[in-house]
Amino acid sequence: MTYEHPGCFQIAANVDGFSIRDVRLGFKPSDAFRLVEIGPLSATYKGNATDPSKWTELFSPDRDITVKGFRLEDVRVFRGQNSVPFENAMRRLVRIADQKPNPDYPKTTPRGGIGKVNYIL
Repeated sequence: MTYEHPGCFQIAANVDGFSIRDVRLGFKPSDAFRLVEIGPLSATYKGNATDPSKWTELFSPDRDITVKGFRLEDVRVFRGQNSVPFENAMRRLVRIADQKPNPDYPKTTPRGGIGKVNYIL
């Protein structure tokens, strides 16, 4: 798979043995860029924008997830006509984050939650 522009895989469910291989980045990733984000998601749907009691979470931000055996392998970055290995891709391109409540909710969204990631190599 080749990315010409930054993009992201999001893993927000229990998975075992999931791997992403043979990725080509056609751009120079910044230090903040993450190709994979692992953790519970939060997104608030405001069906009635003025009544927070009617708002709904689209995901399950309070749910814990377990990710076991995830691998990111063979990531390369194009330099001119050549592609070179992206060193330490697992460490540099994967973000593992627990969910946290939004202290300003409902002034700002999403609501957030208390879901945690159990990451097992």
